[in-house]
Amino acid sequence: MTTADTPLGGASAKPAAVMQEPAKKPRTRLLHLDASKGMLIILVLFGHSIQYFSYSSSGQFWADPVFKLIYMFHMPLFAAYSGYFSPGRPVGQNDVRNRLFSLILPMIVWVLIAYVIHAAITADLSRAPVNIAKGVIGRYWFIWAIFFSLAACWLCESILRRPRLGYAAIFLMLLLQGTGSDSIAKFGFIFPYFVAGRLFRTQPGLAAFASANRAVIFAVGAVGTAFAYRYWTFDTYIYNNHLQTVALPGAIGLMLAGSACATACSAIGIDWIARLVVNTSPGRVLQRIGVVTMEIYLVQSIFFAEAPRLTKSFLGQDAAALGARLAVAVAACIVCLSLIMAVIALTRRSPAVGKALWGR
Repeated sequence: MTTADTPLGGASAKPAAVMQEPAKKPRTRLLHLDASKGMLIILVLFGHSIQYFSYSSSGQFWADPVFKLIYMFHMPLFAAYSGYFSPGRPVGQNDVRNRLFSLILPMIVWVLIAYVIHAAITADLSRAPVNIAKGVIGRYWFIWAIFFSLAACWLCESILRRPRLGYAAIFLMLLLQGTGSDSIAKFGFIFPYFVAGRLFRTQPGLAAFASANRAVIFAVGAVGTAFAYRYWTFDTYIYNNHLQTVALPGAIGLMLAGSACATACSAIGIDWIARLVVNTSPGRVLQRIGVVTMEIYLVQSIFFAEAPRLTKSFLGQDAAALGARLAVAVAACIVCLSLIMAVIALTRRSPAVGKALWGR
């Protein structure tokens, strides 16, 4: 969920006597990737709209066919994008430190904002330190997963200097940890996709192979996705199985294989659509959304946590009309995105406020 700037090296060194000003190459945005991320964050909002509005968090959303499909790939693909736009060289200590300030500190600010809003709505100020601490740990789990993925890459690439062996060892330990920890489970689920994104960034041969075999990869991924979708259940979601590999080997295996297939074919499909619309009006809207995916992620958590408290359930829990539920989700998604983009635009007017809220 980072901005899509292409990796560019510095200017060539020149003798001091003739170098009046360091030559800089213009930073070029990969606009189709901005559009891709725009589509992906809309899917995140749509999935949450299904959960919190169409089903009012009743628990029935786990079996919703559209929710299930979105949740097979949306966060893994975002992790792959994050890995791709991580440094195109071995991760260093400064990279981890910079992410601490650009990711973790804004996250803490938004946890505090979320607590103030929640307290104002519910008039409940009890256990403030505990609730704030829980918010820091669990509200923005994806940010923690990305941060620790980058830190793990630093360990493997710059300290141990055995990146691929280190990647495999860390993933194996996470896969077999068996603690039942929700945070560790999500980190273990996200980490391989972050690494995959880094490998596509740093290994041109891998990217070239994938590009040359896009049709085959898409076809195989689609078949694998269809098979996994058929057998995907409550326990197949990472949020429910907590990566309990020993206790739920079938569910974990199906989750890992199904998500990998869904992420691969969705990455190709979304990229194809993004390239198709990149120079159109909808494409430019998607690009503007894609540039601020992290900001949208930070605010949407508050929207979906608090908005249902202010509204009545749109549909009864026993309603069977999938179309009606999806219509509610579409409306909620549009409202959510519009409000968030307005918040981002207003806070960006002040550089100091923007820096405090967004870390950039």
